[in-house]
Amino acid sequence: MAHQLPIVHCILVVAITPLLAITTIGCSFSSSSNIETKTNVKEVENAITSEQLDVAKKLSEDEVLEIAKRELANCDTWSDRAEFKVSRDGDGWSVYIERLPRTPGGHRVVSIDAAGNVTEYFRGL
Repeated sequence: MAHQLPIVHCILVVAITPLLAITTIGCSFSSSSNIETKTNVKEVENAITSEQLDVAKKLSEDEVLEIAKRELANCDTWSDRAEFKVSRDGDGWSVYIERLPRTPGGHRVVSIDAAGNVTEYFRGL
């Protein structure tokens, strides 16, 4: 019996070692693929953000004002009687609009993203 234990042990080692090697190699390939994928996704996200920042830098205050005026004209009837205040808001812009003469609830806030799209039109209460 003492001689059978080393033979069984050798058989198990010979049978299990290739399985462990295959499992280890398989896991390492999928792990590196996931890391590469995550890195590529992050690079794409960063590229989009950089592109949007470039567009935001290119948008002048006058262009932002025109976008806000168009949005006000589409949503309300008093765009010809309004006062506008343009300010930076993170990567984009925010335009505070007040109806003249001033009345309670007669203001609007238009948020414009870095690409020049209106992302929010808020009516005053």
